[in-house]
Amino acid sequence: MKEKREGREYTGEVYTDGSQSSGGVGSGIAIFENSHLSLQLMYRLADECSNNQAEQLAIVKALEKLRDSRHLQGLQKSAAVYTDSKITLDAIVNRRNHQHTGLSTSPG
Repeated sequence: MKEKREGREYTGEVYTDGSQSSGGVGSGIAIFENSHLSLQLMYRLADECSNNQAEQLAIVKALEKLRDSRHLQGLQKSAAVYTDSKITLDAIVNRRNHQHTGLSTSPG
């Protein structure tokens, strides 16, 4: 994972956000492919989840959608992910961080 380079064109651009309020916990994603909005997603999480978990889920789901995108298959893929979660970014780039993010799902 690298920081976005100014002047570089990215095939995909992803904007993510997580939110926790009295109304619940959720994630939002907007994916742009070749500068066109291609997908908007929202996820509701359990009330016990944190804002950080919502941010992390948004990034994971967005990257999964980019990976599976029919529009980008066969093309050289590059994506810039925009998030305001410094905690999540620090956890991703810190190779010594072995803490569980709490994003795995249990069967059933």
